[in-house]
Amino acid sequence: MLVTPLATRASAGPLTQALAAAPELDTGTLVCLTGRWLGGRSIIAWAPTRVLLASCPPDAPVSGGSGTALGGGWFGWQAYDEDGSWWGYFETVLRQDAAGAWWLESIAADATPAALAVQAAVVDDIVERTGARPGQHQRPRFHSVSRTARDAHLAAVERAIAAIRSGALYQVNVCARFDGRLEGSPLDLFASGLVALRADNAAYAAYLHTPSKTLVSFSPELMLERQGRRVRSEPIKGTRQRTVCGDRLDDPDAVLLRRSAKDRAENIMIVDLMRNDLSRVAEPGSVRTDKLLAIEPAPGVWHLVSAVSATLAADRGPLDLQTASFPPGSVTGAPKIRAVALIAELEGRPRGAFTGAIGYHAANDTSVLSVAIRTFEFDTRSTDTRSTDTRFELGVGGGITAESVPMLEWQECLIKAAPLLRLGGVVAETDGLSQPDGVDPSAGLLETMLVADGVVVGLSDHLARLSSSAVELFGRQLPADLAGDLTAAARAVLPEIQRPTASPLRQRLRLVITDSGAPEHTITALGPRPVPLRLQPGPGRGGPWRH
Repeated sequence: MLVTPLATRASAGPLTQALAAAPELDTGTLVCLTGRWLGGRSIIAWAPTRVLLASCPPDAPVSGGSGTALGGGWFGWQAYDEDGSWWGYFETVLRQDAAGAWWLESIAADATPAALAVQAAVVDDIVERTGARPGQHQRPRFHSVSRTARDAHLAAVERAIAAIRSGALYQVNVCARFDGRLEGSPLDLFASGLVALRADNAAYAAYLHTPSKTLVSFSPELMLERQGRRVRSEPIKGTRQRTVCGDRLDDPDAVLLRRSAKDRAENIMIVDLMRNDLSRVAEPGSVRTDKLLAIEPAPGVWHLVSAVSATLAADRGPLDLQTASFPPGSVTGAPKIRAVALIAELEGRPRGAFTGAIGYHAANDTSVLSVAIRTFEFDTRSTDTRSTDTRFELGVGGGITAESVPMLEWQECLIKAAPLLRLGGVVAETDGLSQPDGVDPSAGLLETMLVADGVVVGLSDHLARLSSSAVELFGRQLPADLAGDLTAAARAVLPEIQRPTASPLRQRLRLVITDSGAPEHTITALGPRPVPLRLQPGPGRGGPWRH
């Protein structure tokens, strides 16, 4: 591996822009990774010598180099879906260290110190000629932006909750999609996003331009980091809107997230899943949880972040590790196989690169992969990195558990998308928790339950559904002892003596919740069965159907 220093100390975004515009370089394929990638380094690469449209590269190069120098290797992404992955093998890369110095590094078999010095001089000349200063990008603009229909997403969340309550799984990640067009270049969007989101911890920012597709990612989540046989993952699960700029952990929004039983459970489930994934390729007994439920900022939100580490087994390599951990548990659910199957049923369209992995396997025996969230996906189909008016997709989602409130899950999607859409001048609607049309709050919420021989049938499901509506419509939780009160009330009306041959005693329990005051219930006998009715579809699922 050969290494030579550069004179420039330009930041990653402007330097990538300068190189993309330089006619003397072949930047039809161009990669920039910046942020926390393996110790706070930035990497720029262009002109790969090999390209593979495969989920994983066939081998992870090791050149004998070590320490901070990368030298080169496989850079790219693994799509969530079976098709759509891209990996390029780069034999020469630019690396910026944590101190801001740039190095040109090469693992090419025919590389010489003299040739590398000439190439470094070319890059320095490009920087001196262009200036490569922050803020030189054109302001990107989004137009024709559309999104998943709210009611469609709410219906998907409802179905997910029903599957969880039936025992099919514990958690599943349900996503919504935004589509639109970009006036300007994806590279300008990347550079402007690095500036706008600098204080928001877009820790694993990435720009990957290929002749057919371009990714612009501001992901905060580490899927895998490997140094030799040591492996680390930092799953994110649990979200609250961050209304105050900054990273003070006493922010009221951060405090609410820390206290949320639902978000904590959501995170712990995925930590268990990640421990299981790593154990498949790790030395027995080496998997450990290093950090649990830490509060960290991300673009527009607070997240709960945990960390799991392990030692890779001697007979396992980096590609075994990637395969065992894919797709990431934080964007699928638990158990993973059942969650992936349910996602295919609920979302109705391929995810593409979204919720896949972005990163590299380098020649110094290191690998870093981020989770491809907060990621724009552009259909470029051009070798011109300055292309304009390009179609894009942006995915956002959240983990659904038995305690999820559908409207709050929808709001979480909008909150996550908002800071990214603002990069293109779009102010996203937040769809506040106002009363749906047709709802009379003064009438309250009515839940009717069957009581059979003094037992309320399906009580937990009834109260879970009722609790979801009460939180959304009234902003209040059900009393903690409500289930016990209803159980006791149902037993109290059971006659003391029933003949063994008597038919089951069937009664009706009606529970009413209003925006204030205590819950009220009544238990009455069931009358004769009503005359059968014929049902037919209504005009649609608008308005208050969820309640």
